[in-house]
Amino acid sequence: MGRFVSILALAFLTACNLGPLMQVTPGQTVSAVAVYDGAVTVAGPPSYCIDPEASRPSGGFVLLAACGTVGGDDYPRYSALLSAQVGAAGSASVSGSEPVLASLLETSEGAASMGLTGTGLSNVRAGDNEVVVMITRRASDVPDGVGTTEWRVFTDVGDRLVTLTVRSIADEPLSADDGRRLLLRFLEAVRQANRAA
Repeated sequence: MGRFVSILALAFLTACNLGPLMQVTPGQTVSAVAVYDGAVTVAGPPSYCIDPEASRPSGGFVLLAACGTVGGDDYPRYSALLSAQVGAAGSASVSGSEPVLASLLETSEGAASMGLTGTGLSNVRAGDNEVVVMITRRASDVPDGVGTTEWRVFTDVGDRLVTLTVRSIADEPLSADDGRRLLLRFLEAVRQANRAA
């Protein structure tokens, strides 16, 4: 269990000091980007594009928003902020251990390892190479404009742990079902991008 705690702690590091900004030509929108020199491709579901100012592909961090907010003209049905954090080589730990990871996330130790002390974790579900959790934060712990509910999925892509997150927007909160559906669309987009690679 200690190995999972360490891996989870690494998965939730912020994007600070993760490398240079992503370079995108002004007016251009991008829906997929390779991180760690092509080790993993992060792709968004339809109508979500990479935010070049916030993403750090060389450090494995990618932020996605509605394409219309980052230079495009397409808006998704559900407004949300999406992010991906790709771990270092050899960090893969989900496949084959899904029930163990899911059980850890339901403990106070698991929540603490994610920096979520005082917040709620619910709807933990394990599937084939995926563990999904819904997180409810205190309003004081989230930036202005961001909702208090988010959804995360842990999965392995190659030999790397990948954490995908969907964050609700304060003015347009997602229902529990819609948030989970959007997260799973994000997961499928990433899987498809890496199958094609």
